[in-house]
Amino acid sequence: MSQLGANSGQAQIRVMSWVLLFVPFFFTFLAYVLDMGRRVAGLPSWLGVAKVGLVVVAVYCLAAPFFMERVIARSAERLRGRGHDPDQSKALVCLGGSVGPSAFAMLLVMAGAPAALVYTWAPVSLVSAAYWGWRYRHVLVSMGERAA
Repeated sequence: MSQLGANSGQAQIRVMSWVLLFVPFFFTFLAYVLDMGRRVAGLPSWLGVAKVGLVVVAVYCLAAPFFMERVIARSAERLRGRGHDPDQSKALVCLGGSVGPSAFAMLLVMAGAPAALVYTWAPVSLVSAAYWGWRYRHVLVSMGERAA
């Protein structure tokens, strides 16, 4: 892989990682806007099942990065052989997984659930994203230095 291509890929991963840190804020704003435009109506009949599904998805999204870290670490040599940095991959997977709870809650809000679901799960996603961002801060900061 050429040096220009590697720098471009590193910059894209860095941008995606930083964007993922702010997605919960965007979902909170979007849920607020969607909720403002709704007429007062009864809650959807599927809401109880959806809340259980949301908890299951949230637990999966918050726990999976811990397992994926190990999977990526085991295949580190293969990733390096393809020109990828395993730490960058781990940072992207972990930050992406942390957005899952608020993303699924936002999907339910778009389907008619109350915006309170996003207000509840966005802080959970934000704390998780902050944890993974702090844990991989060396990757997020060093990617900018390498790309320069």
